Amino acid sequence: MDAAAWIGTAEVAETLGCSKAISLDIMKSELVTVLSENYEQGQSVFVVHRREIDTLMEAVREKVCFEQGNTPWKSMHAMRRYGGAVGVLRLLRDGHLTRLYCSSLEIRLENIHADFAELERVPRHRLDGRHAEESDAELLDTKSARRRLKVTGSLIEVLVKEGLVGYVDVENQVRWKGRSRRFIKRSDLDRFARDHISIAHLSVERSI
Repeated sequence: MDAAAWIGTAEVAETLGCSKAISLDIMKSELVTVLSENYEQGQSVFVVHRREIDTLMEAVREKVCFEQGNTPWKSMHAMRRYGGAVGVLRLLRDGHLTRLYCSSLEIRLENIHADFAELERVPRHRLDGRHAEESDAELLDTKSARRRLKVTGSLIEVLVKEGLVGYVDVENQVRWKGRSRRFIKRSDLDRFARDHISIAHLSVERSI
């Protein structure tokens, strides 16, 4: 593993242009795949691949404009109702937000504003950033779950089918409306990796 390619909370905050607290919230969400190491003192250190953070920031840059015009913009600091920075990035990912305003030529999350009219059109069940399906359960999509355990997508499907890890099917409200996306519970993945037989052994046993 190239150590230089993995960054911690402070570097994530610097790259995204936000506080360390917000960067930690983002790293704990399903928006990126992190590695964590627990120490005896009860503390955990999180690291994420720099490429994932760069990709996240590129998605923001693609939607940014610098002309305020007559649009009623809402600053990132005032978006607690929408789940804060993590909630806004989710809404951007899922297509609920199509443009962002940056109050500075330097694009940083702390300078980002969202279109209030677009925010008002977001389905009500998506407004609470603490919604159990998205935050408390710390959900990962299938690709992220596969990468977290370093296994194939087929094995993740077996774990779900056998009831070894929990999942939630979330309906997409914008793109491909009516279809759903399957998310795997991060806590279940970590528990499985800790308490059960090795993933490699299971792969051989199930011929996956």
